[in-house]
Amino acid sequence: MGTRPNKKNKTFCRGKEEVSCHKKKMKEQRPINYELLARYFAGETTAAEEVWVEEWRLENQEEFDRLLLVWKDTGALPSIGLFDTEKALGSVWAKIEANKSAEVVEPKVPRKIVAKRNNWWGRIAALLVLGIALALVLHWTGYLERTTVLSTSMREKERVTLSDGTLVILNEKSTLTFPKSFEGKAERVVELKGEAFFDVADDAEHPFVILTKDTRIKVLGTTFTVREKEEEVLVTVASGKVLFSEKAETEKEGVLVLPQKQAVFSKKKQAIAAEKVANYNEMAWATKKLTFENVPLPLALADIERCYGLQFNLTNPKLANCRFTAQFDNKSYKTVIETLKLTFDLKMAYRDETYQLDGEGCE
Repeated sequence: MGTRPNKKNKTFCRGKEEVSCHKKKMKEQRPINYELLARYFAGETTAAEEVWVEEWRLENQEEFDRLLLVWKDTGALPSIGLFDTEKALGSVWAKIEANKSAEVVEPKVPRKIVAKRNNWWGRIAALLVLGIALALVLHWTGYLERTTVLSTSMREKERVTLSDGTLVILNEKSTLTFPKSFEGKAERVVELKGEAFFDVADDAEHPFVILTKDTRIKVLGTTFTVREKEEEVLVTVASGKVLFSEKAETEKEGVLVLPQKQAVFSKKKQAIAAEKVANYNEMAWATKKLTFENVPLPLALADIERCYGLQFNLTNPKLANCRFTAQFDNKSYKTVIETLKLTFDLKMAYRDETYQLDGEGCE
């Protein structure tokens, strides 16, 4: 009969085309080699392997995200994932082909018996796939029940209070992964991709730990921000103290960051450097507190952009020579814009999601 679609556009495999049909479906599903995927998560794949995984990810984003959560939680993929499904099914289908070849050589075999054999092998293949899928689903379900993943999109911020009372403000285009409860854990561990402000609840017996891709930040109780960028990770401390280290290092090799200080981890140099806070507006996107003291206008606008998610453009180059002094404590962006307008006698127009600023400028 061949392969035919049903009313729901699903493909069923029947008769002589069963083997080729199953192989085609398996190819379309593009099963992943879990050992390769684990090396990809660990950053140990070759360029060619990375391209292959990325192509598979485009077609299987949901499965990729779930496997990534499992790998982050356990440091490895589940052992069932090492089972070569494609090889196993290939072996089953090879036997099916062998049986069908035998049908041609032995035409006296009753058709009714042959149908039963084919059905039997088909059931084995179906049960094999079902068993593997069920095992993975149960593992993922158990993990997801214990873990929360919070993500933000462009120009979106999220506030969340963790089970220990720690306040986290997640900046745009960032992801925070944390357990639903810290109970029974020696450390309160969360994972961050992007940028977040932390006001950590005091608990000296259970240190609070933030993991980024390359670094480990350990605190007892403090307020600070962590900003993971493409080339560096920046930690800025407002109060308390933070122990900042690479993941591969011991705590003794880390850098202690005190209030009004910041530390920068260079991914290129694989080193951490502590320094005095160069810009006190680093946390403004979370605290809504901005302070400018004779600051060049372009730098002030950059801080305002990060704080409120705005965009500015100076149409007159002479405006870049102007300097700005002002303080804003939890003010609306409209108040800040009006202050700029009055200070520099600016003409403003809003086009293409950008504030166009024009004026005489400064010498």
